[in-house]
Amino acid sequence: MMETKRRRRRKASVLQQLGSNSGLELQNGLDYVLMSTGIIGAFVHGCSLLIFLKFFADLDNSFGSNANNIDKMSQEVLKYTFYFLVVRSAIWASSWAGLYPTFMNSTTKSGFIS
Repeated sequence: MMETKRRRRRKASVLQQLGSNSGLELQNGLDYVLMSTGIIGAFVHGCSLLIFLKFFADLDNSFGSNANNIDKMSQEVLKYTFYFLVVRSAIWASSWAGLYPTFMNSTTKSGFIS
């Protein structure tokens, strides 16, 4: 009986020190914007990998279908190389959008960046 009262008091004092929403009470509007941008960036990054794999499969198919015509195969490879460049740029931008806001949020909260 005495142990449970002591445990309850200890738990209450810990909750009082932490507060009810200790992680969210320090957030402001910019933090919510940064977190939303990070979530959207991570989602786009995950979806863009599927698009990248589809272009890679089309490139492999163009090798087989144009094996007898070297000029046509060269044109197809050049086209898919451009697609790869565009898709990889989108993947890079979306991964940056997923990581940079989280970095800025944590560094501003820890006091490294004012």
